[in-house]
Amino acid sequence: HREADDYALREAANSPSKRACGIGPGLFFARELLSLMQATRPSEQREHPVRIGLIPTAVGGTCIDRWLPGEVLFENMVKKTEDILGATEKEFGFRPAVSGILFYQGESDALEEAMARAYQDKLMNFVEGARRAFSREDGRAGAGAGAGAGAGA
Repeated sequence: HREADDYALREAANSPSKRACGIGPGLFFARELLSLMQATRPSEQREHPVRIGLIPTAVGGTCIDRWLPGEVLFENMVKKTEDILGATEKEFGFRPAVSGILFYQGESDALEEAMARAYQDKLMNFVEGARRAFSREDGRAGAGAGAGAGAGA
């Protein structure tokens, strides 16, 4: 049942007419990215659909320390992502690659000056950990990250 719910969320990003709850700014980001990708693809590739999957793992109000490699939120993010990728491979016969992460987190880290100053180094630690966790067989990093104020990843 949970895999079906996650599949529905992934598919919602590919259809502007579908609505999904619980994915915050990710859905709007995915729709915009999908539109841009479709508009800039070579004509010979346009017959094959572009797919964007969303795997929400956000936990609102958390500080970045809880998202560092080895911490429970980071490890839960990796496990949930691997579970979804595995389920997709089992159901559809291919394993998607993680090619990016929309990391919308940081509001609680801005409350104290010392936490705000330490944020950049911690964010880079998160990015490096995500790249290791989701690296592809070709050796290229499979995840990048952008940061903003807000909650979760």
